[in-house]
Amino acid sequence: MNEVHAQYSGFFLGAAIVCIASLAGVIPREISFVVLGTIFGGLIAGRLTSLALNGGVACYGPTIRALFFIDAVGFALAVTAIFLNNSPK
Repeated sequence: MNEVHAQYSGFFLGAAIVCIASLAGVIPREISFVVLGTIFGGLIAGRLTSLALNGGVACYGPTIRALFFIDAVGFALAVTAIFLNNSPK
């Protein structure tokens, strides 16, 4: 359990630092979009792979089921931000 906590904490602490640096103007905001897209994309890809290998969500509790939605929305928002940021103005 400690390993899971450490990994999630590390991912999201790193993401928070990148987002704060982006908001402060220290780094370009595109970097924060890519970091968020990578993290949430990896999480949802892993969840969907696990879903396929485990044969459904029957063994998952409501918190884990909610994480499917949260990760998918986070990934979709990050990808949308990347495209909107790079679109001609």
